[in-house]
Amino acid sequence: MSHEPFAHQIYYMILTDIAISMAVRTLLPEHTLAAEGVDYQPGAYHQAWAAAEIDKLQRHKVTALANAGLGALAKMEPQPLKDQAERFGVPLELETAQAMFDYYTNKRDAVLTYKR
Repeated sequence: MSHEPFAHQIYYMILTDIAISMAVRTLLPEHTLAAEGVDYQPGAYHQAWAAAEIDKLQRHKVTALANAGLGALAKMEPQPLKDQAERFGVPLELETAQAMFDYYTNKRDAVLTYKR
């Protein structure tokens, strides 16, 4: 049984793709993700990275940098997020970036409200 992912799952896949692409291009500029240049689907860059044959140390470095970047990306305003996505090859509409910003802001606010 197949189902469509929820919006928040798609947002997470998009952020993960941006973070993976950023980390790969920063640490391994000679490496190209297999998903680049094809019709983009959220999660494609992460899947391409997971399937890549990279030595363990390089994989660890890229994963660590991507994880750090993921947290920062989730806090970005819509236009800078769109700009970063495009810079690293992930197509992102401004409306989607706005929806992502709203989702992650509301999620942070809910946690802060709960902890008070």
